[in-house]
Amino acid sequence: MKAPWYETAFGPHYADIYGHRDRRDAQQAIAFLTRKSVTPVPPGALALDLCCGEGRHSIELLRVSSGNGLKPALRTVGMDLSPDLLRNAAESAARENMTLPLVRGDMRLLPFRDGTFHLVLNLFTSFGYFEDDEQNESVFHEAARVLKRPSGYLVLDHINPPWLRQNLQPETERVTARGTRVRETRWLDPDRRRVEKRMEFKVGGREHCLRESVRLYENDEVLAMAGRAGLSLVAAYGGFDGSALTEASPRAIHVFRTESGVG
Repeated sequence: MKAPWYETAFGPHYADIYGHRDRRDAQQAIAFLTRKSVTPVPPGALALDLCCGEGRHSIELLRVSSGNGLKPALRTVGMDLSPDLLRNAAESAARENMTLPLVRGDMRLLPFRDGTFHLVLNLFTSFGYFEDDEQNESVFHEAARVLKRPSGYLVLDHINPPWLRQNLQPETERVTARGTRVRETRWLDPDRRRVEKRMEFKVGGREHCLRESVRLYENDEVLAMAGRAGLSLVAAYGGFDGSALTEASPRAIHVFRTESGVG
C-alpha cells in the first residue's frame, strides 16, 4: 500500500526545496501573533508549534518572548511527524543556544495531556492533509483538548480558497539557493476540493518527484469545525500584516479561543 504523501514529502530535500521560506517570514508571523491584542497569553505561557517543521517559528517564538523581556519567557514545544525536519529543528535550536523540546507525533492524536498549553500554532498550511474530513476536523478537537480553559488560543494559518482559485499558477520553475532547479505543477481537484502540487527536481544526477495535496476549506467550514470542537472565533486576518480577511486575501489566519466548560 502506497504511503500517504505527507509521510514522504517532508524528507531530506525539504530544507533545500523550501529554503525561500526563511527566518524573515517567521519573524513577521511571530511578531504579529505575539501581540497582546492578538493572543494575550500570560508570561511563562507554554506554546505548541504544531507541525513545527524545521522549527523556524518555534525558534522565533523563543527569541521574541525573550527579547520582549517576558518574565519568565514564553516556553515552546515543537511537534512534527517528519524525523528529518525534527532533526533540522534540533540542530537549528542548538546553533541558537536555545532550549526547544521536540516531539514526533501525529496531529490527529496529540501526545499531550488535557489543558497543557496556553497557545497552539498551526502555521504555513499544515492543515487539510488528510483525505477524510473527519480526520482533518479531529485536529481542531485535539488542539482544543490540549489547550487550557478558559482562554487558550489556537491560531490556524491556511490557504484562502477564493484567492487561490483566482491566482493559481499552473506551472512554475525556480532555482534554489543550493542550485537545484525545481519544476512545480499545480492544479485544483474540484471533486475532492483539494489543491494538488507536484515538484520535480534532480539532486546528484537522480530525479525526484514529490507530491502535495491539501483540502481547501472555506471560511464557514473552518468556523463550523472549530465550533464543534468548542472553540470561539476571536479574529480572522488575511495576512500577518493584520489586514482583514477578504476574498482577495492570500492567507486565511483564524484566531480561536477556548471557553470555560466547553468541549
